[in-house]
Amino acid sequence: MRLAVLLNALACHCLAQQPWTVTGSFPGSSNFSTQYATVTATGDLYLANDPGGFAQPTRVLGPPTTFSTVVSKVSAAGKPVFATQIPGAFQIYAIGTDGSGNVLVAGQGPGIGFPTTPGAWAPAPSGPNSSFACKLSAADGSAIFCTYLNSNTMSVVAITGDPAGNVYLLAERNTSPSAASPGALSLGNHALRLMKLDPTGTNLLYSAEFGGSGREGGTALSVDNAGNSYILGPTSSPDFPGAANGALPVQSPWFIAKIDPAGSRILYASYLRAPYTPSAIGLDSNGSLYVTGTSAVGSLSAIFALKFAPDGKSIGWESVLPPSGPVSVTGIAPDPDGSVTIAGNTAYVGFSQHLATSACRLMNLPAGSSGQDSFFIRLGSNGILQQSTFVGKGTLPGQTGGITAFPGGAFLAHTAGALRIGPDTTGKDATSIGCLSNAASFLPGAIAAGEIVSLFGEGLGPVAGVTDSAAGVEVTFDGIPAPLLYVQDRQINLVAPWKLTDQVSSAMCVKFAARSSCAMVGVQSASPGIFTVNGTDAAAVNQDGTLNSAANPAKVGSIMSLYLTGLGALSPTPRDGEFTQFPLPTLVNPLFVLERGGSFGLVIRPLEILYAGPAPLEISGLFQINFRVSSSQVWIEIPQAPGLSPFRSQLVGLFTRP
Repeated sequence: MRLAVLLNALACHCLAQQPWTVTGSFPGSSNFSTQYATVTATGDLYLANDPGGFAQPTRVLGPPTTFSTVVSKVSAAGKPVFATQIPGAFQIYAIGTDGSGNVLVAGQGPGIGFPTTPGAWAPAPSGPNSSFACKLSAADGSAIFCTYLNSNTMSVVAITGDPAGNVYLLAERNTSPSAASPGALSLGNHALRLMKLDPTGTNLLYSAEFGGSGREGGTALSVDNAGNSYILGPTSSPDFPGAANGALPVQSPWFIAKIDPAGSRILYASYLRAPYTPSAIGLDSNGSLYVTGTSAVGSLSAIFALKFAPDGKSIGWESVLPPSGPVSVTGIAPDPDGSVTIAGNTAYVGFSQHLATSACRLMNLPAGSSGQDSFFIRLGSNGILQQSTFVGKGTLPGQTGGITAFPGGAFLAHTAGALRIGPDTTGKDATSIGCLSNAASFLPGAIAAGEIVSLFGEGLGPVAGVTDSAAGVEVTFDGIPAPLLYVQDRQINLVAPWKLTDQVSSAMCVKFAARSSCAMVGVQSASPGIFTVNGTDAAAVNQDGTLNSAANPAKVGSIMSLYLTGLGALSPTPRDGEFTQFPLPTLVNPLFVLERGGSFGLVIRPLEILYAGPAPLEISGLFQINFRVSSSQVWIEIPQAPGLSPFRSQLVGLFTRP
């Protein structure tokens, strides 16, 4: 089996404004892991269920109890400001801010010791696991108010405030419907509740209950300066109120709706297009609503964004970007100039780049790790793509939101802290390097000497892919040229130099058309990956030399060959780019071929290896393992030092028969 056959499918993984970059990073005293975070327009970061770098709370709202959680603040300068413990609160499920920068949180808890403030609208719980809301001072985390929400049948999914300090909560029904407040919406199945509290938390201004004849949920909530509420959520209703008169009247699994300041009318509603899975909304100063999320394109995801006119009756623009997935979109923020910033997370090494200013951080994580990287995308005021780049600094919280735009930039609530992004003033060209992965498994992370890898980015080479020439492209590792197997604008397949053995990192540079881009790449002793035909089934060869498949399974007990890369050093060390000749070099690293079998796949045992080493007469870096067939699921393990997890390839399937 020639290497060209194995790499044939890899060649098609390819997918004017000043670019933006990370211009400031304020991590505080630790990295954060919370799912719920928000950031203000001045860069102050609020975290729910996370101490924000404090070893102990700086304030406790009443006597400590068994069940409690914490809300913390880190300033734009990276200084931890406060960590407020809220007794009786099991967990916070929504976080936001009001017009004065105070933090708003909502969640549920057993209620024992929950610190309701004097005059609170609902001072007592309505049952077990009752919902609550608190507004905490931006200055020191003291309670401006804490109140129950007079319901244990609804779960709060979003909270936000308006410039006047009013607090809005979006909740979805868990059990039986409840009654709306007098004069507020009372429609359909009452699956959604929209509540508005006054700035002091002492008065309920309205509680609207609405939905269609099916079932609704809540995903995102935004409020404009006039107090109109905008809601995004899933629906199964063919008759969601007002949607038949919206910009997209055809029923789909998602809706948007605009509610008036009194909670008494749905000003407009609309379905979204059926292929879309939206996750975030944003508003501009003109009252236009922006929606973003993903749309499935085969096994990948395309990011979409659309702009609704202020009256909700038409679409201003609608964009679907090139496939860049799987991805998750966490936020969207319109700029004052009409352009839009979208943020999210991805572990996909082929994430589509345009005017990128950062390579992915995954190149420096352990190979095969489950890490992700964040990204941001810029769209012009007409919805046309301006930029798409990795951030290179970890991930964004899972809760939608966490991005705030200001003139000329934006802040991201990030696990690395509050990140400020804006125009790149360094004067350097945008990097062309995106991410690097094992060419067999397409898993990112540190590479091994001699590994066949795939490099993704933009402007890496000629638009048309070339396999028989470098086409003016050069890739070096610490100045050592790497053999190139395929070069194209968005992707290069190459073999890492053997001299990387025993290194922990390397400076990788790409040169093409008088342009050079560089990035640091992690290196480890092994990074095994098995070539596959569809991402799950091994590109394996049966004993008779035919390709293993469902129509051509291998007999149990026969011999099968797997093809891999990234097994690490050979002795003697080959020359870069040479084809393996006899006598064959030997593997330096020991390895095991393991199978999964038995009841429920819980039995793990080694298979009989007949040969493990470089594939004869193939380019050095391609390995072959011959083993006796016993199972239909296998993977490779290469031991590390004692106490460390072994280097492990992906689990792949084989087709077998008795």
